[in-house]
Amino acid sequence: MIYLYALLTLAGAFTMALSLTRVMIWLGPKLGLIDRPGERRIHTTPVPQAGGLAVWGTFMTIGLLVILLTNMSGALNGNWYRAFAVASALLILLGLADDRWGLSPWIKLGVQVVVAAILFFSKGRGIGNFLGFEVHWSIDLLIWVVWTVGIINAFNLIDGMDGLCGGVAIISVGALVVVSFVSGRLLDGLMMVAMLGAIGGFLRYNIHPARIFLGDTGSMFLGFFIASAATASAGERAVTASLLIPLLVAGVPVIDVILAVWRRTTRKWLSRLGLGKTVKIFGADRDHLHHRLLQLGFSQRKVAMLFYLAAGLAS
Repeated sequence: MIYLYALLTLAGAFTMALSLTRVMIWLGPKLGLIDRPGERRIHTTPVPQAGGLAVWGTFMTIGLLVILLTNMSGALNGNWYRAFAVASALLILLGLADDRWGLSPWIKLGVQVVVAAILFFSKGRGIGNFLGFEVHWSIDLLIWVVWTVGIINAFNLIDGMDGLCGGVAIISVGALVVVSFVSGRLLDGLMMVAMLGAIGGFLRYNIHPARIFLGDTGSMFLGFFIASAATASAGERAVTASLLIPLLVAGVPVIDVILAVWRRTTRKWLSRLGLGKTVKIFGADRDHLHHRLLQLGFSQRKVAMLFYLAAGLAS
């Protein structure tokens, strides 16, 4: 029966995402959600960046139906859904404002911290304990916020090429589906299947040449979901799995964000010594892993495939 539920959930989410994405291709430019070519862009024509709304709307709708119709228990239950709905809605509004007008990195960081804290306090803890010892709630909160904000920005930074962020996310979520079903967390698995279908429907129009982008709205939402769902799927109190499973399924974006911080910090210190131009740690550049591969002569499709392979092996 669970396989029938999973198939129906996947089909429903995929179909809804397909429809919503087509709507957003038309509606995005009318809302001013358009990504125009620029110095730090690799596309040459304006592309709507409203795909995140389609993914978010699909998951929140199908996920609610899963909770209401299956009557199963799990970490991603009704209580989690209510907190996630509030927190993700705030993150979506942040993304829309950034996609439309552009926001200060510090404003984005502040809202991301609030969003992570909302989810933490909704369940009362993050990792729970370490090696059998209870972790004080303040330390637990700090670890949870740093982890969640890090994954949000990891997926945000990797979203710089057709099909890349969505493809890596679908592989990460696919691995979590397997982990959840194997460990008997059936509700969690079905909720992740809903996300799998939502991303898949969007990707139909995001593979190169893309007709729509996720935007910051979508990339941050995917990172937020994976940070939360990966920890839940590993088990609330199994700290080793809680840290290793999310780290592995989000491995490629995490490596990219670590390299970006290291690169920009080094360049900032060198600029203070007069050995280069001034850079911002939270600024944008074209030195991410996918940019480097493009500069080596790989096509966008080949770069995406290499990232999919790396994400699949890690997962």
